[in-house]
Amino acid sequence: MEQITEAAGIARTIVHRRFASRDALVDAMAAWAMRRFAEAVEPAWTTTTTAPALVTLHQATANVLRVKIDWGYVMSLAASAPCCTVSAIS
Repeated sequence: MEQITEAAGIARTIVHRRFASRDALVDAMAAWAMRRFAEAVEPAWTTTTTAPALVTLHQATANVLRVKIDWGYVMSLAASAPCCTVSAIS
């Protein structure tokens, strides 16, 4: 928790008021990152576009990589977090 609060530039008491434990904080971050991931790929699934398929794939991949780079640690946890399955996010 200390590393997280230092990185965020906030007091530990603020985080402890909102999250009961480190696991609760990491779960919330994982759920948030998975929503960001879903938002990154959604345009490729739902948008009817005249762009070639490879252009659409490139755009979706770039969006996903942006999320992964920004939230790499949390994304690695998301695969094992029960709160972050596709059905839980939808």
